[in-house]
Amino acid sequence: MNIIVIAGHYFPTPSPTGICARQICDYLKKKHNITLLCVQKGEPLSGYDTDGIKIYTIPSMDQPSSKLGNIYSSHIYFPYGLRCYTESAVALLDQLYEKWKIDAVLSICAPFSAHVAGYRFTRKHPEIRFVTYTADPYSANLVQNCSKMTRGYKCRRAKKWEKKIYGSSQCNLVFEGIAADEETYSMFPAHNSHLLYYQFPEFFPRTLSEETIKMKIIYAGGFYPTIRNPEYALKTFCGIKNFAFELNIYCNDASAQLVKNCCVLPENIKLHKQVSLDEIRRIMKNADVLLNIGNAIKGYMPSKIFEYIACGKPIISFYTNGLKEQRFDRYPLAIQISQDDTSLEQASQFVEDFCRQFGKKQMNKEEIDLYFPQNLPEKFQYILDNVFGVSV
Repeated sequence: MNIIVIAGHYFPTPSPTGICARQICDYLKKKHNITLLCVQKGEPLSGYDTDGIKIYTIPSMDQPSSKLGNIYSSHIYFPYGLRCYTESAVALLDQLYEKWKIDAVLSICAPFSAHVAGYRFTRKHPEIRFVTYTADPYSANLVQNCSKMTRGYKCRRAKKWEKKIYGSSQCNLVFEGIAADEETYSMFPAHNSHLLYYQFPEFFPRTLSEETIKMKIIYAGGFYPTIRNPEYALKTFCGIKNFAFELNIYCNDASAQLVKNCCVLPENIKLHKQVSLDEIRRIMKNADVLLNIGNAIKGYMPSKIFEYIACGKPIISFYTNGLKEQRFDRYPLAIQISQDDTSLEQASQFVEDFCRQFGKKQMNKEEIDLYFPQNLPEKFQYILDNVFGVSV
């Protein structure tokens, strides 16, 4: 089967949603021909082959012309949002349709415009199977990113469009984290929607190395002022005085600036530039403890939660708005700290005590699989085989 995948940031460095897309493509390419359309980073690509997947790029959403067009269209053509992306993706699909037979289109959100592009293209060609995969719901995103004046109106229109697209597709694959928000999950029709549980990556056993005096704690990922603010966690670590640790934060430039704005960082809290997925996995493998900061809205579950659990390492997780992570409740080497009803002094003591007790421990793969059987590769593969078939 010839499958076209429409995604956002995938190559060369995937976004969190891009990591989900990579999992899907890495399995589907074993049985199907995969062509992927993604946002351009660097030089444009047209049929570039990487690991058996042909890559075509769509002009970057960060380019000045795209920025102006998207700002304008977000108000005039809502809910298309990234209209420049949508138009470019549909035009590219039309070109590929002239070259070879397309059996299925799989759109991956975020961005939501990937769904819009898939919807518009398959409306012209109803013989082509249309499948969606949603990791970040569009309407939930607007709750945090729209002004109060326009939020209600835009969210209502967004939900209307989401229901329209999900109702018109042959199948909707839904990231498991969305199920935590009943209102958002109810937008997906029961008859053609399936939860796709995140497939744990390869197990990362600890690399044997010399014991160090300082506890190595790692955070990997982005920060956002309203969705995932690091201020409380940073002040918690700044309050630990009688325990030797080193917190290393790997993030992009915007997130690093947010960190600097929160507080003056002591010498044992270090900022590092964003690195590749393979490199951050190597870094996490050598950590003693992993740090998570939960999202402030329902239906948004960072994929790094699964990357962390796959390491089998102790995990410190901060949460707000009562959004405690259920998977960490099941994971024996985790502590969850509420930012809303725990003082900074208490939080600092909780973190210190947890690191002293669990800091050098690690679970093995067999133990992790027992706690999370739904995330085994066999479950993931079974659903994809049912949706796309099993032969090339």
